[in-house]
Amino acid sequence: MQDLANMPAPLEPEGHWRHCFSYHPMNVELAGADGIYLIDNEGRRYIDASGGPMAANLPHDDPRMKTVIARQMVD
Repeated sequence: MQDLANMPAPLEPEGHWRHCFSYHPMNVELAGADGIYLIDNEGRRYIDASGGPMAANLPHDDPRMKTVIARQMVD
């Protein structure tokens, strides 16, 4: 007997489960980033979950990170 609780519903696109680690293409053109956020051309902010915890540990466009990275490239 199949466990129906673990099967995709018939209405799921392509019959696949959708979860936070699935690839979900979005029709969004990104214009920039700030901290944990990606920013589109209309100024909307999206939490960047594409890099897992890296977006929280190494923020986007942080002047401190730019300084440290530049220093490491020279030294």
